[in-house]
Amino acid sequence: MLTSLSIKNYALIDALSIKFERGFSAITGETGAGKSILLGALSIILGKRADTSVLGDKTSKCVIEGEFDLSALDLQPFFIQNDLDYDAVTYIRREILPSGKSRAFINDTPVTLTILKTLGSQLVDIHSQHQTLMLSNSSFQLEALDGYLDNSQLLARYRTIYQQYTNLAAELKALQEQQLELKKEEDFITFQFNELEAAMLDETQFKAMEERQQFLSHSEEVMTALSMTHAMLADDEPNLLDRITLIRETLSAIAGFYPKADELLSRFESVRLELKDMADETAGLLTEGEVNPAELSELTGKLDEIYRLQQKHRVNSVTELIEIKESLSNRLLGLSNLEDDIGKVSKALATTAKELKKEALALSEKRKAGFTPFTKALQAVLRKLGMKDAVFEIKHTPLDYFSATGLDRVDFWFSANKGVATGEISKIASGGELSRLMLAIKSMVSEKSFLPTMVFDEIDSGVSGDIAGKVGNIMQEMARSHQLIVITHLPQIAAKAAQHYKVFKQSKEDTTHTRIALLNEEQRVEEIASMLSDQIVSQVAREAAKELLN
Repeated sequence: MLTSLSIKNYALIDALSIKFERGFSAITGETGAGKSILLGALSIILGKRADTSVLGDKTSKCVIEGEFDLSALDLQPFFIQNDLDYDAVTYIRREILPSGKSRAFINDTPVTLTILKTLGSQLVDIHSQHQTLMLSNSSFQLEALDGYLDNSQLLARYRTIYQQYTNLAAELKALQEQQLELKKEEDFITFQFNELEAAMLDETQFKAMEERQQFLSHSEEVMTALSMTHAMLADDEPNLLDRITLIRETLSAIAGFYPKADELLSRFESVRLELKDMADETAGLLTEGEVNPAELSELTGKLDEIYRLQQKHRVNSVTELIEIKESLSNRLLGLSNLEDDIGKVSKALATTAKELKKEALALSEKRKAGFTPFTKALQAVLRKLGMKDAVFEIKHTPLDYFSATGLDRVDFWFSANKGVATGEISKIASGGELSRLMLAIKSMVSEKSFLPTMVFDEIDSGVSGDIAGKVGNIMQEMARSHQLIVITHLPQIAAKAAQHYKVFKQSKEDTTHTRIALLNEEQRVEEIASMLSDQIVSQVAREAAKELLN
């Protein structure tokens, strides 16, 4: 229940604080006095978006705070879930800064607009004139039917599975689109992969091939150098080995009487052995160096292919080519895996669709079973509102697809007059009939609803005379189980309220501000008399006002 509302720097309101009581409260005032401004401020603390256009003084922030009594509601789980401090008396505050930023608080804890809106939807139901126009909308009509039949649990189960269904359907669509794109490229990817695979890429082997090609390309120079080297080491007369041998023999002759010759002999022996080993290795290289012209051609072809692939893929190493090949392999593997994934998701989607259809059919049966009770209850309320000849029907159309609300479309058909066939509400109902129809539906749904506060903004539009009193009676009935705040221009309805507030403008120097006051009995008589009068309030109007209040 809303217990108080405080507003600072919002439109024409510079500063205002108002307390609300249980039961039926009426808010009246001249056109343009600012009644709807109050409604706008309340909407903002319930989660409606706002910008700097609401600021009266563009240099100061706007602050709107509401105090709510939550003692009759089971909202502790919501507070725990969102890590908020719970209190039976809870404060909701919104601040709109001149910079355009907006802040929201629940019991002084900052919250997102989504959390604020979720809590607000469980505290207050605001009915505006725009919502009356929505009465012609099939979705709104289905929502009203579900509200009356208390289908919240069935709808919650359905929507949980529906969310799973839509997620799976979206996932399947994305996989299929991905598969389609990959299939378009599959031949090209396969060609590129096979091309790289045929090159038998290996970094170590590639370097060995480059070295072998270098040798084969210069084999004549290599063999000439190796042959000359071997000749100088062992073949020429004299050669290095023969000269080293001669040196050893010369030194051996003096070694007996010159000890230092032994050291030299040892070193020359090491040199001789090393040269001998080098001569043998050179002879071996000469044997291996026999060149096959076909080998050079084959090797050059393989290397040219690798160089071509590097240029094609704009890389500089075999390692990078190998990485590209692995990437192509993974893409081809992904195409195969996509087939498996699509199969799994399709199977899950089919299973979920069966579960969803089961819930949808259960919901549909509950709705169809409720058509008659809803129709009878509505016609009974309409008779109380002076529409004794009203006829109401619900047209049902099964859907061939899953919607967010099931497999049903309902359309309310209506006729207010005897002998007139029913038709779609938008085509047959007048403004006053729409208002009464909406009030009747709201009163029925409110009996099933646990929303503590309902706010009506001129739901009595198009209504007058004796019918206005009947509308007031329905509102009184609703106020027995709900806090009801009604913005009205009808004295018959204002007189039915337990509390009566007046909104008015107050001018001071060059500024005008909206004010609101709770009226006492004498002030109520004067306000209702004013609503009954033209310009001057007569004593007759005052007497009529007293009669209405009594």
